[in-house]
Amino acid sequence: MPFPQLRYVAVAIFSVAACFSMIFVFLPPKTRPLAYPPYYPPAIQDIAGWLKESELVMTDIPWAMAWYGKRQAVWLTLKAGPDKNDPNTHEDFFAINDCQKPINVLYLTPQTMDSRFVTQWVRAGERSWGSFIVESIVKRNVPDYFPLSLAPKGWMPEQLVLADWERWRKAGE
Repeated sequence: MPFPQLRYVAVAIFSVAACFSMIFVFLPPKTRPLAYPPYYPPAIQDIAGWLKESELVMTDIPWAMAWYGKRQAVWLTLKAGPDKNDPNTHEDFFAINDCQKPINVLYLTPQTMDSRFVTQWVRAGERSWGSFIVESIVKRNVPDYFPLSLAPKGWMPEQLVLADWERWRKAGE
């Protein structure tokens, strides 16, 4: 540089240019980081608000329910039965519900609801969550054997929420 002061100006211009991306982060409009689907924290917090701290929810994203909703969650059952091609998810659900702790809410996110129809729902077997979802959607009624039968309006088809009683009424919805 011809004189030392110009060097300081060049360094300052370069520093400001390098910081532009950080400066734009602090300017409006503010954006929130959101990983939807399957996580939509406001929906998870709504469902968690329907439950007492000691109650249990079964979901396909138990880590998100525990993190955002601060509620006990168990992972959606998916253990293969005697025939490896026919998972016995219903039996596993009732093993938890009847013998360990009652499940008060079933919450299925787009992670499950947006699965491949044929390979993950139809071919999964008669006693799979896929066949349960198909039966619930087609008949617009939860199978008689399932204890969680009440669903709030506005969640389907992206998400399925079933409860043991109308918990959302308690919350003022």
